[in-house]
Amino acid sequence: MTTNVQNISKYPLLLLIGYLTLCLTVEAQEIRLSGAIVIDKTEVMSYSIAYQVDANNMLSGYSIGDLQGTEETKALIGGTYNPKDRTLIFEEKKIVSTQSETPVDEFCLMKVTGKFEKKGGTSIFTGKFDAFSSSNEVICASGTLVLMTEKDIDKLT
Repeated sequence: MTTNVQNISKYPLLLLIGYLTLCLTVEAQEIRLSGAIVIDKTEVMSYSIAYQVDANNMLSGYSIGDLQGTEETKALIGGTYNPKDRTLIFEEKKIVSTQSETPVDEFCLMKVTGKFEKKGGTSIFTGKFDAFSSSNEVICASGTLVLMTEKDIDKLT
């Protein structure tokens, strides 16, 4: 028994590297929210996000607009989550795929600010967004969004 302890104590750096590797390979839980965006109070479109939050409350993931529709578009998102007041702020950074025939440089990317609230035992994310395009010729809209987990959506149906 003493020999094993002595052997282990000879390799503290190796143990530390092994422990850190194990910690880094454990993936954060992916959170998926689905719902709809309302654009300028006139148009409704399906919208979902999937993201992970790191130890510093920074989030990264992707959004999908017009899910399974003719304009389905996937974008990378990044932002922050404040667990104290349950606010989520994120923005679409880059289009990674689209079914749309609109040129990617004419797309509007959203900046979203919202909050999680409990309503009837269901956690609902409600937020507002403004959208911006890299093209000066494109006028982008603003609006609202309502999202919840797929488990909570199933409870409602």
